[in-house]
Amino acid sequence: MDFEAIRQLVRTIPSIPTISTRRCTGGNTPNADPRALHTWAARGYSQLGADGILHKLFHDIGTTNKYYVEFGTQSGVECNTRRLREVCGWSGLLMDGGYANASINLHKAFITRENIASLFRKHGVPRTFDLLSVDIDGNDYHVLREVLRQGYAPRVVMVETNFRVRTADAIIAYDPYYKGVFSVGNGCYGSASVAAFRAMMGARYTHVASHKPDAYWVRNDVDQPIYEVPDISDEYCELALSTTARGRHKPLHQVRSLSQSRGARRLNRTKSVLVRV
Repeated sequence: MDFEAIRQLVRTIPSIPTISTRRCTGGNTPNADPRALHTWAARGYSQLGADGILHKLFHDIGTTNKYYVEFGTQSGVECNTRRLREVCGWSGLLMDGGYANASINLHKAFITRENIASLFRKHGVPRTFDLLSVDIDGNDYHVLREVLRQGYAPRVVMVETNFRVRTADAIIAYDPYYKGVFSVGNGCYGSASVAAFRAMMGARYTHVASHKPDAYWVRNDVDQPIYEVPDISDEYCELALSTTARGRHKPLHQVRSLSQSRGARRLNRTKSVLVRV
């Protein structure tokens, strides 16, 4: 999620508690509810509290190989798996379109639906592993769907959603060259609604937590508690994108969107901001 979108989101939520970056212990969340994972949000190295949620979730369901895959990490300084690696004894693969760092197994790769499986094979990702974290500011839905279609089965999936739309058919139009530009369309052009992910993953995964902007899922064959999951979605984007400056409504597919093609910006007046599938 880009900096401006994060800054706007942080202003709308209460202060996030902290969690130790020296010991693999829980966060400073004394009033957390054992059956509501979002109340365990606490920040060590993550942007918006994923450290605390992941700590509680894996405390509940246990670990197997302590292997993670996270892409969209930027430099890896602030990401969802750094604490797991540095404090809790995990290891795994990091990928980002602009950064590489061999010391933390971070590889530079612009991730698309077409290359994700080959990247997993290249870096020796096991078919089953404990955690997949997806945050690529755009094609999150399409890439995650391809990962699962290729037979990879992470026990836990964490993915960035577009919580400003509600309907199950609100999914970004796929463009392999798209680079997330959340300022376009009032920050509405990206990923897919929580409902869209639920429709795509529901046969294999249980939705166990939502904490803006992310949703958390556990594979159905993993023994897990029943959690209370808040509804984080609203209709802001559907209203904002379907209303012109003059107050007239127009279909979402007629709203302009900004995308990237082979490194050069282009203004596409016909591509949909949210495509109905």
